[in-house]
Amino acid sequence: MSSDASRRLLLASIKGDVGAVEKLLARKADVNDGRKRTPLLCAAAAGHYSIVRLLLGRDAGDDGEVNGRNYARVDASDGDGRTSLSWAAEQGYSTIVMLLLKEGANIESADNSGRTPLSWAVWNGREAMVELLLRERANIDAQDKIGWTPLLWAVVRRHETIVEFLLRQGAETEKKDKRNGWTPLWWAARMGHMAIFQQLLKRKADVNSKDTCGQTLLAWAIRNGVDDVAQLLSEERAQLPSTI
Repeated sequence: MSSDASRRLLLASIKGDVGAVEKLLARKADVNDGRKRTPLLCAAAAGHYSIVRLLLGRDAGDDGEVNGRNYARVDASDGDGRTSLSWAAEQGYSTIVMLLLKEGANIESADNSGRTPLSWAVWNGREAMVELLLRERANIDAQDKIGWTPLLWAVVRRHETIVEFLLRQGAETEKKDKRNGWTPLWWAARMGHMAIFQQLLKRKADVNSKDTCGQTLLAWAIRNGVDDVAQLLSEERAQLPSTI
């Protein structure tokens, strides 16, 4: 098929034009010709479930090609390394996510930043999607290239409900980012997320964890006059710094 047909298939997938997609697939338009932006990626990101089914060959007739051009590569990625599953998870499209997983999509597919579908679902506050992915055994503590876990993203994005859910599911509280050596407790304190800070304290997050400079959180709080943080840490018997 011509590049024009491939372009029209891409546009139809973006718009959600099922009829146009069906016609183009019948004419053997290449479902994998998207130059890092395939029709499947676009349909999944836009929430077009029916088109995702078509592109994956779920609605193909008896003459569908088992390994042919009528079937999209489920784990094809875009220029940022993100897959259809990554985009659908971020947007909270549960039916598409379940279909992609059934078709063999890699639940741990990491993009160029090392972020997984779970990381993106957390980032966008998709509570139901976070629960779905964890039921499907996504790695709750997967770290991206800068060391951020889903829990750390939830803390920074102020998603209190997701933070609590991740903690109940056993998320590790002591994973540190690679640049500063800050745990989720550190981040909550420094960003003033006191409700989340207290959630983490209740889960026995390490109050004596040190950053890359060897400084404790209590030392930071005292030095910077963050009295509410210092008070709570003292109540948790955080070690007093020898110098401030």
